[in-house]
Amino acid sequence: MDNVIFDVSKKNKTDYHNLGVLVFDGTHKFNNYESYKHRYSAAKPSKNIKFKIQCINHTVITIDTSGLIDGNYKVTALEFLYRSESNNDPLIFDLFLQPAGRTSSNLGNIEFKYKFREITADGNGSTVQLKSLKQIDELNDNILNQEYKALNSKLEIEINYDKGTHTVKAHKINDSIDACSVNVNVNGPEQLKGIDFVMYTYTFEGGGFVKLEINQTLYILKGFESSNFNDINLENITVYYHIHDGERKFPLFIQFKPKSGKEFGKHGKHNNKCYELESITQKNKDDEPNKFDCTYNTGDSLVNTKTRLQSIYQKENIKNNIEKMIGSNKSPVVAGTILAVFGFIGIPVGVLMYFHTPKIRSMLARIHRRF
Repeated sequence: MDNVIFDVSKKNKTDYHNLGVLVFDGTHKFNNYESYKHRYSAAKPSKNIKFKIQCINHTVITIDTSGLIDGNYKVTALEFLYRSESNNDPLIFDLFLQPAGRTSSNLGNIEFKYKFREITADGNGSTVQLKSLKQIDELNDNILNQEYKALNSKLEIEINYDKGTHTVKAHKINDSIDACSVNVNVNGPEQLKGIDFVMYTYTFEGGGFVKLEINQTLYILKGFESSNFNDINLENITVYYHIHDGERKFPLFIQFKPKSGKEFGKHGKHNNKCYELESITQKNKDDEPNKFDCTYNTGDSLVNTKTRLQSIYQKENIKNNIEKMIGSNKSPVVAGTILAVFGFIGIPVGVLMYFHTPKIRSMLARIHRRF
Protein backbone atom coordinates (compact mmCIF):
# COMPACT_ATOMS: atom_id res chain seq x y z
CA MET A 1 0.00 0.00 0.00
CA ASP A 2 3.01 2.31 0.06
CA ASN A 3 1.83 4.11 -3.08
CA VAL A 4 -1.81 4.49 -2.08
CA ILE A 5 -2.74 8.12 -1.38
CA PHE A 6 -5.95 8.95 0.46
CA ASP A 7 -7.00 12.48 -0.55
CA VAL A 8 -8.95 14.39 2.13
CA SER A 9 -10.35 16.78 -0.50
CA LYS A 10 -12.37 13.96 -2.09
CA LYS A 11 -15.97 13.95 -0.86
CA ASN A 12 -17.83 12.52 -3.87
CA LYS A 13 -18.93 8.91 -4.17
CA THR A 14 -16.38 8.09 -6.82
CA ASP A 15 -13.04 6.34 -7.00
CA TYR A 16 -9.84 8.34 -7.49
CA HIS A 17 -6.26 7.77 -8.60
CA ASN A 18 -7.33 4.34 -9.91
CA LEU A 19 -6.09 2.87 -6.65
CA GLY A 20 -9.22 1.03 -5.63
CA VAL A 21 -10.47 3.73 -3.25
CA LEU A 22 -14.18 4.55 -3.09
CA VAL A 23 -15.74 7.40 -1.10
CA PHE A 24 -19.03 6.99 0.79
CA ASP A 25 -20.92 8.94 3.43
CA GLY A 26 -19.32 8.33 6.79
CA THR A 27 -20.73 6.64 9.87
CA HIS A 28 -20.18 9.51 12.34
CA LYS A 29 -23.25 11.72 12.74
CA PHE A 30 -22.93 14.99 14.69
CA ASN A 31 -24.68 18.33 14.31
CA ASN A 32 -22.57 20.82 12.31
CA TYR A 33 -20.15 18.09 11.21
CA GLU A 34 -19.95 15.68 8.28
CA SER A 35 -17.88 12.59 7.60
CA TYR A 36 -16.72 10.65 4.54
CA LYS A 37 -15.42 7.11 4.47
CA HIS A 38 -12.69 6.14 2.00
CA ARG A 39 -12.91 2.39 1.48
CA TYR A 40 -9.94 0.53 0.07
CA SER A 41 -11.15 -2.46 -1.93
CA ALA A 42 -7.73 -3.89 -2.84
CA ALA A 43 -6.57 -4.49 0.72
CA LYS A 44 -4.44 -7.57 1.36
CA PRO A 45 -3.27 -8.92 4.74
CA SER A 46 0.25 -7.87 5.67
CA LYS A 47 2.34 -6.48 8.52
CA ASN A 48 3.75 -2.99 9.03
CA ILE A 49 1.50 -1.38 6.43
CA LYS A 50 2.18 2.17 5.26
CA PHE A 51 0.10 4.51 3.13
CA LYS A 52 -0.12 8.24 2.40
CA ILE A 53 -2.63 11.00 3.15
CA GLN A 54 -2.82 14.16 1.03
CA CYS A 55 -4.05 17.30 2.82
CA ILE A 56 -6.05 20.18 1.33
CA ASN A 57 -2.85 22.18 0.72
CA HIS A 58 -1.32 19.14 -1.08
CA THR A 59 0.97 18.32 1.84
CA VAL A 60 1.57 14.55 1.82
CA ILE A 61 2.07 12.59 5.04
CA THR A 62 3.15 8.94 5.26
CA ILE A 63 1.22 6.90 7.84
CA ASP A 64 2.95 3.92 9.49
CA THR A 65 0.46 1.51 11.11
CA SER A 66 3.03 -0.96 12.46
CA GLY A 67 2.55 -2.02 16.07
CA LEU A 68 -1.14 -1.15 16.30
CA ILE A 69 -2.19 -4.82 16.31
CA ASP A 70 -0.34 -8.14 16.24
CA GLY A 71 -0.07 -10.38 13.20
CA ASN A 72 -1.22 -9.73 9.66
CA TYR A 73 -4.01 -7.25 9.01
CA LYS A 74 -5.64 -5.18 6.28
CA VAL A 75 -6.37 -1.46 6.01
CA THR A 76 -10.02 -1.51 4.94
CA ALA A 77 -11.01 2.15 5.25
CA LEU A 78 -10.23 5.66 6.46
CA GLU A 79 -12.94 8.01 7.66
CA PHE A 80 -12.45 11.78 7.85
CA LEU A 81 -14.71 14.04 9.90
CA TYR A 82 -15.04 17.72 8.90
CA ARG A 83 -16.86 20.82 10.04
CA SER A 84 -19.90 21.12 7.77
CA GLU A 85 -19.43 23.36 4.72
CA SER A 86 -15.74 23.75 5.52
CA ASN A 87 -12.98 23.67 2.92
CA ASN A 88 -10.31 22.93 5.52
CA ASP A 89 -8.61 19.69 6.51
CA PRO A 90 -10.67 17.26 8.58
CA LEU A 91 -10.73 17.49 12.37
CA ILE A 92 -10.65 13.75 13.04
CA PHE A 93 -9.01 10.80 11.30
CA ASP A 94 -10.49 7.33 11.84
CA LEU A 95 -8.56 4.24 10.70
CA PHE A 96 -10.20 0.82 10.20
CA LEU A 97 -7.97 -2.26 10.41
CA GLN A 98 -9.10 -5.85 9.93
CA PRO A 99 -6.98 -8.65 11.46
CA ALA A 100 -6.35 -11.59 9.15
CA GLY A 101 -9.01 -14.27 9.48
CA ARG A 102 -11.86 -11.97 10.43
CA THR A 103 -14.88 -11.43 8.20
CA SER A 104 -15.27 -8.38 5.99
CA SER A 105 -18.20 -7.05 8.03
CA ASN A 106 -17.83 -3.93 10.16
CA LEU A 107 -17.72 -6.16 13.24
CA GLY A 108 -14.40 -7.51 12.00
CA ASN A 109 -12.75 -4.07 12.00
CA ILE A 110 -10.79 -2.38 14.77
CA GLU A 111 -11.01 1.43 14.88
CA PHE A 112 -8.26 3.89 15.78
CA LYS A 113 -9.29 7.55 16.10
CA TYR A 114 -6.91 10.54 16.19
CA LYS A 115 -6.98 14.29 15.94
CA PHE A 116 -5.97 15.11 12.38
CA ARG A 117 -3.52 17.73 13.74
CA GLU A 118 -1.60 14.86 15.36
CA ILE A 119 -0.63 13.44 11.98
CA THR A 120 0.18 16.77 10.30
CA ALA A 121 2.22 18.27 13.15
CA ASP A 122 5.61 17.47 11.57
CA GLY A 123 4.76 18.88 8.14
CA ASN A 124 5.07 17.84 4.51
CA GLY A 125 6.98 14.66 3.75
CA SER A 126 7.02 13.40 7.32
CA THR A 127 6.31 9.83 8.42
CA VAL A 128 4.00 9.37 11.39
CA GLN A 129 3.93 6.24 13.53
CA LEU A 130 0.36 5.96 14.76
CA LYS A 131 1.31 3.84 17.78
CA SER A 132 3.14 6.88 19.22
CA LEU A 133 0.05 9.13 19.03
CA LYS A 134 -2.69 9.64 21.59
CA GLN A 135 -5.94 8.00 20.52
CA ILE A 136 -9.45 9.37 21.03
CA ASP A 137 -11.44 6.85 23.06
CA GLU A 138 -14.89 8.09 22.09
CA LEU A 139 -15.99 10.94 19.86
CA ASN A 140 -18.51 13.44 21.18
CA ASP A 141 -19.70 16.98 20.48
CA ASN A 142 -17.41 18.49 23.10
CA ILE A 143 -14.25 16.99 21.55
CA LEU A 144 -15.28 18.15 18.09
CA ASN A 145 -16.18 21.67 19.21
CA GLN A 146 -12.95 22.06 21.18
CA GLU A 147 -10.88 20.87 18.25
CA TYR A 148 -12.73 23.19 15.88
CA LYS A 149 -11.96 26.14 18.19
CA ALA A 150 -8.34 25.01 18.62
CA LEU A 151 -7.79 25.38 14.88
CA ASN A 152 -8.83 29.03 15.24
CA SER A 153 -6.76 29.79 18.35
CA LYS A 154 -3.53 31.78 18.53
CA LEU A 155 -2.22 31.93 22.09
CA GLU A 156 -0.24 34.96 23.28
CA ILE A 157 1.62 34.66 26.59
CA GLU A 158 3.99 36.72 28.71
CA ILE A 159 7.47 35.26 28.99
CA ASN A 160 7.93 36.58 32.55
CA TYR A 161 4.86 35.20 34.35
CA ASP A 162 4.95 34.81 38.12
CA LYS A 163 4.24 31.49 39.83
CA GLY A 164 0.62 30.34 39.58
CA THR A 165 -2.07 29.57 37.00
CA HIS A 166 -2.71 32.17 34.31
CA THR A 167 -5.85 31.79 32.20
CA VAL A 168 -5.25 33.07 28.67
CA LYS A 169 -8.02 33.66 26.13
CA ALA A 170 -6.56 32.84 22.72
CA HIS A 171 -6.84 35.34 19.88
CA LYS A 172 -9.16 34.41 17.03
CA ILE A 173 -7.53 33.71 13.68
CA ASN A 174 -10.95 34.00 12.04
CA ASP A 175 -13.23 36.51 13.78
CA SER A 176 -16.37 34.57 12.89
CA ILE A 177 -15.24 31.49 14.87
CA ASP A 178 -14.74 31.22 18.62
CA ALA A 179 -11.32 30.52 20.16
CA CYS A 180 -10.16 28.41 23.11
CA SER A 181 -9.23 29.35 26.65
CA VAL A 182 -5.93 27.90 27.91
CA ASN A 183 -4.41 27.68 31.38
CA VAL A 184 -0.68 28.38 31.67
CA ASN A 185 0.63 26.77 34.86
CA VAL A 186 3.88 28.31 36.11
CA ASN A 187 6.02 26.56 38.74
CA GLY A 188 8.99 28.24 40.41
CA PRO A 189 11.27 29.75 41.33
CA GLU A 190 13.44 26.64 41.52
CA GLN A 191 16.96 27.52 42.55
CA LEU A 192 19.57 25.70 40.48
CA LYS A 193 22.01 23.74 42.60
CA GLY A 194 25.23 25.54 43.41
CA ILE A 195 24.64 28.62 41.24
CA ASP A 196 22.89 31.98 41.54
CA PHE A 197 20.14 31.31 39.00
CA VAL A 198 16.50 30.26 39.25
CA MET A 199 14.16 28.52 36.84
CA TYR A 200 10.42 28.79 36.12
CA THR A 201 8.57 26.05 34.20
CA TYR A 202 5.46 26.66 32.07
CA THR A 203 2.98 23.89 31.22
CA PHE A 204 -0.33 24.16 29.35
CA GLU A 205 -3.78 22.65 29.84
CA GLY A 206 -7.32 23.26 28.67
CA GLY A 207 -8.13 24.14 25.07
CA GLY A 208 -5.82 23.67 22.12
CA PHE A 209 -4.03 26.20 19.92
CA VAL A 210 -2.23 26.17 16.58
CA LYS A 211 0.08 29.15 17.12
CA LEU A 212 1.98 30.44 20.15
CA GLU A 213 2.93 34.11 20.31
CA ILE A 214 5.22 35.75 22.86
CA ASN A 215 4.34 39.30 23.88
CA GLN A 216 7.36 41.08 22.42
CA THR A 217 6.66 44.55 23.75
CA LEU A 218 9.82 44.33 25.85
CA TYR A 219 11.24 40.95 24.80
CA ILE A 220 12.29 40.54 21.16
CA LEU A 221 12.95 36.95 20.08
CA LYS A 222 14.77 36.96 16.75
CA GLY A 223 13.49 34.41 14.25
CA PHE A 224 10.59 33.32 16.44
CA GLU A 225 7.95 31.48 14.36
CA SER A 226 4.61 31.27 16.17
CA SER A 227 3.32 28.56 13.85
CA ASN A 228 6.06 26.17 15.05
CA PHE A 229 4.49 25.82 18.50
CA ASN A 230 1.10 24.32 19.42
CA ASP A 231 -0.53 22.14 22.06
CA ILE A 232 0.24 19.03 20.01
CA ASN A 233 4.04 19.40 20.02
CA LEU A 234 4.86 21.63 23.04
CA GLU A 235 5.72 19.88 26.33
CA ASN A 236 6.84 22.90 28.37
CA ILE A 237 8.80 26.15 28.48
CA THR A 238 11.58 26.86 30.98
CA VAL A 239 12.73 30.40 31.73
CA TYR A 240 15.94 31.20 33.63
CA TYR A 241 16.77 34.34 35.67
CA HIS A 242 19.57 35.59 37.88
CA ILE A 243 18.59 35.08 41.51
CA HIS A 244 18.72 38.85 42.19
CA ASP A 245 16.05 39.51 39.55
CA GLY A 246 13.08 39.07 41.87
CA GLU A 247 10.63 40.86 39.55
CA ARG A 248 11.60 38.64 36.58
CA LYS A 249 12.44 41.60 34.37
CA PHE A 250 15.35 39.97 32.54
CA PRO A 251 14.95 36.35 31.41
CA LEU A 252 18.44 35.13 30.55
CA PHE A 253 17.52 31.94 28.73
CA ILE A 254 14.22 30.62 27.31
CA GLN A 255 13.86 26.97 26.33
CA PHE A 256 10.95 25.32 24.47
CA LYS A 257 10.82 21.53 24.93
CA PRO A 258 8.89 19.32 22.44
CA LYS A 259 6.76 16.36 23.43
CA SER A 260 8.21 12.90 22.85
CA GLY A 261 8.52 12.19 19.13
CA LYS A 262 7.57 15.75 18.14
CA GLU A 263 9.52 18.63 16.63
CA PHE A 264 9.14 22.37 16.12
CA GLY A 265 8.94 23.01 12.38
CA LYS A 266 11.93 21.26 10.83
CA HIS A 267 14.10 21.70 13.93
CA GLY A 268 14.49 17.94 14.40
CA LYS A 269 12.65 15.48 16.64
CA HIS A 270 13.29 15.82 20.39
CA ASN A 271 15.36 19.00 19.85
CA ASN A 272 14.69 21.96 22.13
CA LYS A 273 14.24 25.42 20.65
CA CYS A 274 16.21 27.95 22.69
CA TYR A 275 16.71 31.70 22.92
CA GLU A 276 19.41 33.44 24.96
CA LEU A 277 19.61 37.07 26.01
CA GLU A 278 21.87 38.95 23.61
CA SER A 279 21.52 42.56 24.72
CA ILE A 280 19.57 45.02 26.86
CA THR A 281 18.78 48.42 25.38
CA GLN A 282 17.56 51.20 27.65
CA LYS A 283 14.80 53.47 26.36
CA ASN A 284 14.61 55.91 29.26
CA LYS A 285 12.51 59.03 28.94
CA ASP A 286 11.95 61.71 31.54
CA ASP A 287 8.43 60.49 32.29
CA GLU A 288 9.16 56.77 31.79
CA PRO A 289 12.24 55.68 33.75
CA ASN A 290 13.72 52.17 33.50
CA LYS A 291 12.25 51.30 30.11
CA PHE A 292 14.20 48.73 28.13
CA ASP A 293 14.21 46.18 25.31
CA CYS A 294 15.65 42.68 25.75
CA THR A 295 16.80 41.09 22.51
CA TYR A 296 17.23 37.31 22.21
CA ASN A 297 19.00 35.21 19.63
CA THR A 298 18.58 31.50 18.98
CA GLY A 299 20.93 29.28 20.94
CA ASP A 300 21.78 25.65 21.66
CA SER A 301 20.21 23.62 24.46
CA LEU A 302 21.69 23.92 27.93
CA VAL A 303 24.40 21.32 28.52
CA ASN A 304 26.65 22.85 31.17
CA THR A 305 23.94 24.98 32.77
CA LYS A 306 26.22 26.81 35.21
CA THR A 307 28.81 27.85 32.64
CA ARG A 308 26.22 28.82 30.05
CA LEU A 309 24.07 31.00 32.31
CA GLN A 310 27.11 32.66 33.86
CA SER A 311 28.54 33.47 30.43
CA ILE A 312 25.25 35.12 29.41
CA TYR A 313 24.95 37.10 32.64
CA GLN A 314 28.59 38.25 32.63
CA LYS A 315 28.27 40.06 29.31
CA GLU A 316 28.99 43.70 30.08
CA ASN A 317 25.85 45.04 28.42
CA ILE A 318 23.69 42.55 30.32
CA LYS A 319 25.20 42.48 33.81
CA ASN A 320 25.60 46.25 34.08
CA ASN A 321 22.05 46.96 32.94
CA ILE A 322 20.51 44.31 35.19
CA GLU A 323 22.41 45.52 38.26
CA LYS A 324 21.53 49.11 37.48
CA MET A 325 17.82 48.49 36.99
CA ILE A 326 17.17 46.04 39.83
CA GLY A 327 18.82 48.29 42.42
CA SER A 328 21.72 47.84 44.79
CA ASN A 329 20.29 44.96 46.89
CA LYS A 330 22.52 42.04 46.01
CA SER A 331 21.04 39.51 48.45
CA PRO A 332 19.65 36.49 46.61
CA VAL A 333 15.88 36.66 46.27
CA VAL A 334 15.25 33.28 47.89
CA ALA A 335 17.73 33.72 50.73
CA GLY A 336 16.63 37.29 51.37
CA THR A 337 13.04 36.18 51.80
CA ILE A 338 14.00 33.45 54.25
CA LEU A 339 16.21 35.81 56.26
CA ALA A 340 13.21 38.01 56.82
CA VAL A 341 11.16 35.02 58.00
CA PHE A 342 13.87 33.78 60.37
CA GLY A 343 14.39 37.31 61.68
CA PHE A 344 10.69 37.52 62.47
CA ILE A 345 10.88 34.39 64.65
CA GLY A 346 14.00 35.58 66.48
CA ILE A 347 17.01 33.85 64.89
CA PRO A 348 20.26 35.69 65.91
CA VAL A 349 22.09 37.77 63.32
CA GLY A 350 25.17 35.54 63.35
CA VAL A 351 23.07 32.53 62.49
CA LEU A 352 21.38 34.50 59.73
CA MET A 353 24.77 35.22 58.16
CA TYR A 354 25.48 31.49 58.17
CA PHE A 355 22.19 30.85 56.41
CA HIS A 356 23.27 33.27 53.68
CA THR A 357 26.09 30.98 52.47
CA PRO A 358 25.74 29.26 49.08
CA LYS A 359 26.03 25.78 50.60
CA ILE A 360 22.51 25.79 51.97
CA ARG A 361 20.67 27.91 49.40
CA SER A 362 18.90 24.82 48.12
CA MET A 363 17.52 24.26 51.64
CA LEU A 364 16.41 27.89 51.80
CA ALA A 365 14.69 27.55 48.45
CA ARG A 366 12.64 24.62 49.71
CA ILE A 367 11.60 26.53 52.83
CA HIS A 368 10.80 29.59 50.72
CA ARG A 369 8.35 27.62 48.61
CA ARG A 370 6.51 26.51 51.76
CA PHE A 371 6.07 30.12 52.85
